[in-house]
Amino acid sequence: MIQEPVFTDLLTVNKDEGIIKFNQNRLLLLEAETLFQMREELIQTMGDDMARSVLTRFGYRSGIKDVEAFNNIYHFENDADWLLAGPKMHTLEGIVHSTCETLEYDRSRGTFYMTSKWRNSYEAEQHLLKHGIANEPVCWSLTGYASGYASGFMGRPIVGIETMCQGMGDPFCRLELRSKEEWNGQAGRIINDLKQNMIMKSMQTLLDEERDRVNILQDLNNAIIDIGMSLESSSMPMKTVTYAQRLFNSEKAILAIVNGRNEKTTLYETVNRKEVAKKVFAENNEIIAFLLESRKPMVWENSKKNLDLGSGSIRIKNLIYIPLNSNELIGAIILINKLNGKQFTQSDQELLALLAAQSSIALGNARIYEQTNQDLKEKVDELYTVNSLLFAEHDALQKATNIHNQLTSLVLEGHGLEMIARNLGLIINRPVIIADHFYNIMSVYQDEAVLDLKEFWQTAIEDPSLKHKLLFYKEKQFSIEDKYIHINYDYNDFKMFIVPIKAGKESLGFVITLEKDEALNQLECIAMEQAATVIALELLKQKAAFETERRIKKDFLDELMEKSHQNEESIMIRAKELGIDLSSQYRVIAIEITAGEPEVHQKEQQGDTVSRKGNFYQALERVIKSVTSNMVIIGKKNYIIGIYSLKDGTRKNADRELQKVIENLEEKFNIVYPNYSWYVGIGSPCTGVVNFNSSYQDALTTIEIIKSLKFKSKCNTYEQIAVFGLLNINIEQFRKFVNKTIGSLLEYDKKHNTNLINTLDSYYRNNCNVEKTARTGFISSSTLKYRLRRINEIANIDLSNQETNLTIQLALKIIKGL
Repeated sequence: MIQEPVFTDLLTVNKDEGIIKFNQNRLLLLEAETLFQMREELIQTMGDDMARSVLTRFGYRSGIKDVEAFNNIYHFENDADWLLAGPKMHTLEGIVHSTCETLEYDRSRGTFYMTSKWRNSYEAEQHLLKHGIANEPVCWSLTGYASGYASGFMGRPIVGIETMCQGMGDPFCRLELRSKEEWNGQAGRIINDLKQNMIMKSMQTLLDEERDRVNILQDLNNAIIDIGMSLESSSMPMKTVTYAQRLFNSEKAILAIVNGRNEKTTLYETVNRKEVAKKVFAENNEIIAFLLESRKPMVWENSKKNLDLGSGSIRIKNLIYIPLNSNELIGAIILINKLNGKQFTQSDQELLALLAAQSSIALGNARIYEQTNQDLKEKVDELYTVNSLLFAEHDALQKATNIHNQLTSLVLEGHGLEMIARNLGLIINRPVIIADHFYNIMSVYQDEAVLDLKEFWQTAIEDPSLKHKLLFYKEKQFSIEDKYIHINYDYNDFKMFIVPIKAGKESLGFVITLEKDEALNQLECIAMEQAATVIALELLKQKAAFETERRIKKDFLDELMEKSHQNEESIMIRAKELGIDLSSQYRVIAIEITAGEPEVHQKEQQGDTVSRKGNFYQALERVIKSVTSNMVIIGKKNYIIGIYSLKDGTRKNADRELQKVIENLEEKFNIVYPNYSWYVGIGSPCTGVVNFNSSYQDALTTIEIIKSLKFKSKCNTYEQIAVFGLLNINIEQFRKFVNKTIGSLLEYDKKHNTNLINTLDSYYRNNCNVEKTARTGFISSSTLKYRLRRINEIANIDLSNQETNLTIQLALKIIKGL
């Protein structure tokens, strides 16, 4: 480590000339009391505040002087030794004994923290002798010296505050040093003491300085006017740095602007007293880091820092930094090195702040002006484009209005869904499918029979993904903004464009088209949307008419089946008005449909709940009409009741016709209501008025018997199942009866994996005809005869006995329901 500085090594005394020097600088030896007497004179002349400010600045300048001198005299191993040389010299000079307690600093971040313990302060000692205990710290020049020495060391303002003082009665003095910013406003008084006070200057000096300030203000005003008059953002920064250099007599002026978009920094710097160069840096350098970290005005005094400008490095003696005062710009004006060996003053900082503020405003205005001009040009181009679009939009709107009027007139004129589908298909030149809430086809249209649209839709709707998507839009609560929702779905080689049909919150169905080689254009999409609205109107109209007709028919059939009519003549007249000929033979049909298993398609069941009776009755009526046109249906309690007209009066033909209707109903119900349990009971034939109630009761009884036998999704006539109605239906009794009659045969089939029960059932269904039964089962007569003999042996039954046959047939019917 370098040897500790020794006071006497640098001290020379010339007795002949009466000169004492310290490091070639003249030194004066004065008594502490003499110095303190000067302090007393200052206090009496100017007051405590002025005297404290003078002595604090006196100490500050001494500290600045010493830190430079020590740096030139000694070569310290590290910065800490350089910093601590000041307190050691103070101790050697007999001013105060100083001990460093804490030292933390970071030059790159500009942070500084130091605490020192002082003993034997000459200022505290003299104050106690002259005045006794003080109310506040009294080591004014010592505090100034420490602040100046630390500021020179860091190259930025460092401020010290005496937190303990012997002059206040404390056992020792303690000083705390921080950077000016780190005090957060707590060091206001010492900072003010370090500033020059205009009152202390002579009137002549004040006049000279004020005259210079007025001249600078006039030049500054002219500069601001010149800068503000220009609306070219490219030349304005060059003017700013040129004026800044001239006005404040600096070696170099820099205007740095950070581009917020790409974070590149543009530097405008003076090269000499006349020219200005512009440089763009894509990568960070010291100036950029300085700009981004320092966002408050600052002044450096007596700095020895080298700063990289990109165009070269410059050694900084003193500096003013003023950030641009604008929300639009990030940057700063920087003045480096006051000429003629002078320092930048507080006045320089304030005037440069004015230039920076006005320049940033002017530059912002110029950019706004240029951007406005550019925006105006772009707006003119946009107006031409918008004008063209408006003409096209007006044309499309006119066409859309024509489409809407064309489709709406079909509803008003009562042409129905078929005509709506046809007109829509001609407008969009594509096939059209209109399906109801339950996905049943209500109408189709295609110009060319490329494919069977009904078969295509029935196959497509079995796709779970499509069904899930449609279900979502059935349940979606649409707002005004999303009134028209398009569903695009690819199925096989076709692209489907689907628009939900909605009336308020109620889902009525879907209108579908198949896209060809190209997708629908905007006008064709509008046509589909308009068609969905018109179809909703048509369906609501049909629903209203249907509800009215159903209510009238319900009242009529209620009276007919409950026998609540006044007389037969009036009921016959009303039947004729409704198109019902009561002289024909009828059967009453009861239908009960309930939701299926809760875990199966739960969401589907919630969407298609039968509580939506209006839509459900309409859909059911369409299903029944697709099977037969001879049925009228109404809702009654928990059932849907219909009367079915038998056209052919002969028993054989009527039974054949009825059986065909039953088969078709079962097939349709299984397709349309796959997630529901349904039961259809058909009552006994009736003619005239009086027998309808009996047929109605038979139909309800048939449903109850079907449900008691645990049949599911079944359609039966009263004649087919009435035999169970004669019995006291008891499942356990049925099981005992079956076990007693054919139990051994069931056990044999189960044990030997045979199917003799089915053979026996087929034998009875073919009226015990061996040849017919063999043909039906695709086996030979000898094989069938062998199986019948085995049945006789296993079950111990005589198939030639008539009563035995009746018992066996009854048992076979029962096992289908158990």
